[in-house]
Amino acid sequence: MVSRFSTLCLLVAISATALVAQPTVTSLSPTRNDTNATLNSNLDATFSNAMATPGSNDIRVFSNLRGKLAGSVSGGGSATLSFDPSSDMLPGEQINVTLTDALQQQGGSTMANPVMWQFRAAAGQGPASFDRLSVATSMNGGWGVKFGDLDGDGDIDMVGVTNGQNYFYLNDGSGNFSATTLGTPGGNYSCALADLDADGDLDIITVGSPVSTSTGQLSGQNYIYWNDGSAGFSNTTNLGSNTSYSIDVDTGDIDGDGDLDIVVANGSVQAEANDIYLNDGTGNFTRKGVLWVTGSTTEFTDNCWSVRLADADNDGDLDLFTANFDFSPTESTVFYNNGNGDFVFYQGSSTIGPLGIALGMAVADFNGDGYVDVAYGNLGQPAMNTYNRVTVCWNNGSGAFTTTSVAACSSSPYGPEAADVDGDGDLDLAIGVEGGQSFIMLNSGTAFTSTTAIGSTSGTAHALAFADIDGDGDLDCASPGRVYFNGSNKPGIAVTSNSATVADGATLNVNYGDSLASLGLGLTISDPDSDPVGLSTQITNSTTQGFNTAQWSATNGSTPYSLGPNSGVFNQASVTHDFILTATDDGGDYTTFTFHVSVGTAPNTAPTIAVTTGGTSVNNAGVLNVSYGDSLASLSLAITADDAQGDSVTL
Repeated sequence: MVSRFSTLCLLVAISATALVAQPTVTSLSPTRNDTNATLNSNLDATFSNAMATPGSNDIRVFSNLRGKLAGSVSGGGSATLSFDPSSDMLPGEQINVTLTDALQQQGGSTMANPVMWQFRAAAGQGPASFDRLSVATSMNGGWGVKFGDLDGDGDIDMVGVTNGQNYFYLNDGSGNFSATTLGTPGGNYSCALADLDADGDLDIITVGSPVSTSTGQLSGQNYIYWNDGSAGFSNTTNLGSNTSYSIDVDTGDIDGDGDLDIVVANGSVQAEANDIYLNDGTGNFTRKGVLWVTGSTTEFTDNCWSVRLADADNDGDLDLFTANFDFSPTESTVFYNNGNGDFVFYQGSSTIGPLGIALGMAVADFNGDGYVDVAYGNLGQPAMNTYNRVTVCWNNGSGAFTTTSVAACSSSPYGPEAADVDGDGDLDLAIGVEGGQSFIMLNSGTAFTSTTAIGSTSGTAHALAFADIDGDGDLDCASPGRVYFNGSNKPGIAVTSNSATVADGATLNVNYGDSLASLGLGLTISDPDSDPVGLSTQITNSTTQGFNTAQWSATNGSTPYSLGPNSGVFNQASVTHDFILTATDDGGDYTTFTFHVSVGTAPNTAPTIAVTTGGTSVNNAGVLNVSYGDSLASLSLAITADDAQGDSVTL
């Protein structure tokens, strides 16, 4: 029989346990929505309490370029848990982290809710010049593109989709791609890369709509292509039916269980409900939709043309952004996550920005305040008093988007995408257009102040992607079937002296008084892209030598070309001249080349003495005649001592 005292002790113990606060996250590093995280950063989460050692799946880290990341977790017994990735992050890589609610404080309760956060790794500095083009296939008018390491060899591969045959492209490590067909032709509009089964490689999701062509009907079936780890994609899963008019797709951990879920934008032709697919962790998905109101079963419908998952209000879960087309100016929306992956329209969403006909959307922190902003590409319709434009809606810090910035666009802006193309730590805004010149709006930190072109000709880029595909640290660009390198091909400078090669940094020796022509210099300027290249030269210790700067320079000359500077004399003894050559192509790529010329000492000759009398020279050993009693002054003598080397002379 249990005594009253024992029962009382048990109740007190239960009450004490209930009063122990559940641990909460107090800080994150890198911070939420960081755009410039150091590549070798650990991922740190600090809690309100000391935490127990996590289980192997309690912290999940996913990369958009590599899939689920391996690493080690430390910090058990302290208030800070740290995830150390097995390899450094890649330039511009987007990282998604889930702190699951299985995490618990030391000897106590678990977290009340999971916490997700996103950030980007720093990109290397680049000229933001995209003048070199590589054509992966003839998919000039494709619809979707994504970068990622498909075969696990450490370089970045690519997927492109279109209304027809899709392709994936394997990288040889230098940005050269070989194309392989993906599946059968379909009415594809978008794709995503994500590690849906958490096996450490990237799977491919494609979405599309039924499309009629001159050769027949293309299927609108959405697919998952499962990666075997070596870029083999023979195993597929149908995602939904083949009758939905799907047009965009994104992935993220919506319900905080540590795996990646899928959202699909439907309504490319008529209003439809969007699809939300919750992952059970092994790649099995359960569909649901956005509801009109909590507790109902009626799903919200719209003409959604773009979807993105991001934390609008920084509350630790991913919210759902939709960009709406609707064939007339309409509102775009953010649906706030209730923490369980549920989204409702009524009292669970907010409209964003002015009315527009949205073709595409980018969600990222453009002004560096720690909150994601939204950029839309809006279609112009003169009959509706609208024009092609890019609209940026700024987050006020509470998940509402109250102010906007608008820039006109000469062509239909389909493909907004955020990336730090110049490596200055903030996100620039790239705009892919239909039938025009795609471009990038460069960010000064708080505003977009200038633009740079993508490529040199007009074309169509319904989507854009950015990653470092040639290993030089800066972010390169792709549209479906097209690759644009960011300043990766620099001009060349070759120098010869009397037909012998001069190495960069070499020193040439000359005698005092030798002419520049005696070196027999030849300068050859080249460019791997055959771009026009300008040359400028700086020469140190140049005073009276007579070097002709025009012989050392050129203005955007057609490559290759050669120069042969030959004017000047080395008339200053015991000095070294530095010749610093800079070749710059019309895309902003540049190369420097430096060589040195060391001038020898002058020969040491005897000083000279000159004597004059009354202005007339007196020869050495000459005889002057004077009368008895004449003064020395009557000779008007002048004696001059000199030295060719400027040495001091004692007379």
